[in-house]
Amino acid sequence: MKNLTNQRTTITYALLFLVVGILLFSQYRGSFSAEERFLFLTLMLVYWWIVFLLLTAIVWFHIQLFEPITIVSVLYIAIFILKPVVDLHTNELIEHNVDVLAGGARATLLFALGYTSLFFAYFSRHKKIRFRRGQSDHPEETATPLLQDGIWLPALYISWVAVYVLCLLGMMTQGLSMRYIFSFGTDGYRNVDNMDSSLLFLSNFGVTLVSLWSIILDRSDNVAWKAITTVLCVVYIIMRNARWLALVFLSAPIILYCTKRNRQPRMLWVVVAGVLGLAVFAWMQANRYRLARGDAMVFWGLQDLTLNNLLAPLETDLSTYRAFYSMTVRYPDTYPYMIGKTFFYTLVLFVPRALWAGKPDNPVREMIEHSLNMRARLSGTAVANIGEFYANFGVLGVLAGLYLFGMVLAMLKKRFLEATERKDTDFLCLYAVLFPLLYQWVARGNFCGNFYLTLFAILPYWARLLFRRRKKV
Repeated sequence: MKNLTNQRTTITYALLFLVVGILLFSQYRGSFSAEERFLFLTLMLVYWWIVFLLLTAIVWFHIQLFEPITIVSVLYIAIFILKPVVDLHTNELIEHNVDVLAGGARATLLFALGYTSLFFAYFSRHKKIRFRRGQSDHPEETATPLLQDGIWLPALYISWVAVYVLCLLGMMTQGLSMRYIFSFGTDGYRNVDNMDSSLLFLSNFGVTLVSLWSIILDRSDNVAWKAITTVLCVVYIIMRNARWLALVFLSAPIILYCTKRNRQPRMLWVVVAGVLGLAVFAWMQANRYRLARGDAMVFWGLQDLTLNNLLAPLETDLSTYRAFYSMTVRYPDTYPYMIGKTFFYTLVLFVPRALWAGKPDNPVREMIEHSLNMRARLSGTAVANIGEFYANFGVLGVLAGLYLFGMVLAMLKKRFLEATERKDTDFLCLYAVLFPLLYQWVARGNFCGNFYLTLFAILPYWARLLFRRRKKV
């Protein structure tokens, strides 16, 4: 029965890949220039190479939905194959008035090399994920429920309140009044000319807030606390208009529910959840510029749920390949490799501007300006993480960077496997937040920013480990 299930899963994914491949091939236009035809052929060949790798992994390692390679592979395929093919068909390989077609084939081949490097790093020491029902094989290592820890839950509530205050303070330094925040922009004010970047680091506490909330949602029996923290989290996330944080907020409870019960959601529910999530992100996208101007939010009706509106949030994140295309043309011919500048900035970013008024700007912005132009820098254009590896160290940076990324993903999966075996709910709560955070790591190459987002997401877990150790002493 188990082998039959695996065969059905393999056949299902093979058919899915085939349908996607046919749809991609249908984007071919007879009016393509020679350069466009070459890029189209390269994209199709790379697509089938990645499909071969993934089908091999599905057959031999039975990869599942909630392991790191899944979300990473889906994002890479969407960014470097699906979106370029569509843009090639519609003649939209333009980013901030820069035609990026010339770097397309080279960038796509570099992506194929990088993804292959990541793939082999991930599966070189692989253990199959097995979702099993029943008791842990190591009951002596099973995590002590938080509800038995007396002081932990009150401390958890207090921590959430303290972090929420820091999050509100962070928004207020950006010119938002309290009345503006809690009225969704219908009252109060937002002074766009009174923004203080010295305390911008407080925005990192947003992911800490969601981490604490997910633990409260999972462990607390107090319905009032669950309801209050959920509503206040929604207010903060909407008014901050951070779609990546909304993704973490919406995904974490679902991931935690499934992993704790050793279940894989049905494909239908995955599709439904994806559409609902897109609707939320599209609504946030539609209100982004209104909030930036200090206007009130506009709520949607059914007539606003069009395909164009639903796909609008994906346009920015999936178009990060364009900066990479242009980057492969300008580095190192026009600009020298950055030799680790964007990574070393992690040490600089740690210091708040409130303590270091003259702190230099993030070199990632310089990287974007060199790849495109000043307009791209000022608008906050991003590039996928493979671009940051390339701009710093070239082809070797792509191979080594994605290999290391694959090793980190493999270690994350190994720790996840151990947690599911031991019923370590503490780590499963953390994993439910880290899994959707991989979206940021892949789609937006800003190592130092993503590093601190992850660090702040882990803070509640570290606090829990410290609490346990002190209790044993």
